[in-house]
Amino acid sequence: MATFVPKKIRLLCPAGTVQAVCYDFWDLGFQKGNWKGKPIIQPKVCFAFELNKKIEEGQFAGERHRIMKRYTNSLEKKSRLKVDLESWLGKPFSNEGKYTFDLESMVGKNCFLSIIHDDTSGDTYANIASIMSLPEGVSLMQADRQRSLPDWVKELKSKSVLPDGTEEPEEHPPVPNDEEIPF
Repeated sequence: MATFVPKKIRLLCPAGTVQAVCYDFWDLGFQKGNWKGKPIIQPKVCFAFELNKKIEEGQFAGERHRIMKRYTNSLEKKSRLKVDLESWLGKPFSNEGKYTFDLESMVGKNCFLSIIHDDTSGDTYANIASIMSLPEGVSLMQADRQRSLPDWVKELKSKSVLPDGTEEPEEHPPVPNDEEIPF
């Protein structure tokens, strides 16, 4: 009898404009990447959203759809993070405000997401095209999910580097025992 590797289940969020709540935020550290064929190192962050649309069938039936968006952690003029946050907040950042804004403060905040479907190499993916503030009078939704640190975030954080490309030091270096102290 043949045994096959099961296809990974990937649930596609519905396309269109939908109300959502930010249920989590992760600082992914400095990550290596490429831009125009050259290696770069950039600080990355990720926002996670629950939609007000529920999954209709399968093992996750009744749960809300979820979607995430990763950004370079920059609020400079052309950054996508700046564009999305200003649209979400409904106002531009002041010159000083963009350096003191706590990204994690967006957890629990509602918004409208414009979700599009992109076809890449024969697979369809749901992507957030834009984030918008809610108009007055729209009922706010609460997140069903609790904040957590998923394994994929732990793995990315473990691969983070310092801005100069060297490895991140351990968060808590080991404490030497009495035999290792040189005096």
